[in-house]
Amino acid sequence: MEHSFNVEIAKEFGVNCAIIIRHFQFWIIKNKASDRNLIEGSTWSYGTPESFSKIFPYFSAPQIRRILNKLIELKVLKTGNYNKIAYDRTLWYAFINEDAFIHSENSIVQNGHIHLTKSLNQSDDNGKPIPNTNTDDKPNTKHIKNKYGDHKHVLMTKEENILLFKFHGKELAEEVIYELDCGIHQKAYKYKHHFEMMVPRKNGTIPWPLEEANKTISKRKPKVSLEEKYGD
Repeated sequence: MEHSFNVEIAKEFGVNCAIIIRHFQFWIIKNKASDRNLIEGSTWSYGTPESFSKIFPYFSAPQIRRILNKLIELKVLKTGNYNKIAYDRTLWYAFINEDAFIHSENSIVQNGHIHLTKSLNQSDDNGKPIPNTNTDDKPNTKHIKNKYGDHKHVLMTKEENILLFKFHGKELAEEVIYELDCGIHQKAYKYKHHFEMMVPRKNGTIPWPLEEANKTISKRKPKVSLEEKYGD
């Protein structure tokens, strides 16, 4: 599994924070595209330091907790509790200003200029909602699922497909689609949400198509001999 971060965000907040911000960008964009966890004008994602440390094994749970607290202190993230069970204390997280982090090409950078400081100083009430462009003669295609893979068994919305390639990169995205497509074709596997079978789960587990895709790509990488690595 490869993790990445936005360089400009890392320059602003540090690499550790940038990695966690990238995680929330992915899930909040995904939840927004699926109309999930939209509460009180924000899009939310949830998790515990322990579950995050499984996704990021190079961070311990206490380190994750410190990073989250830092992002809250810097007013990047806010927290809530929208659990259905009263005694469940799992925290939910949302960006204080969603526009600054998910509505631009490079998260906080547009045309080479950082637009972070101004946006972070704005309150949630100053954020502008996404305009509704749906009309009676323009059907909403947001939830229409297209077919992907050689056998056309993988079903995703256009937004999910874009997000998959943005998250994994072209090589891994194509390979994980291939693995899932073949699994459905050859073994008649049935899954309700195909997209969720191709990305890491929030508890840190890796679905089998993604695990197989990673193995395949690892085998493609040429082995470097000691002579090539260290010279004569």
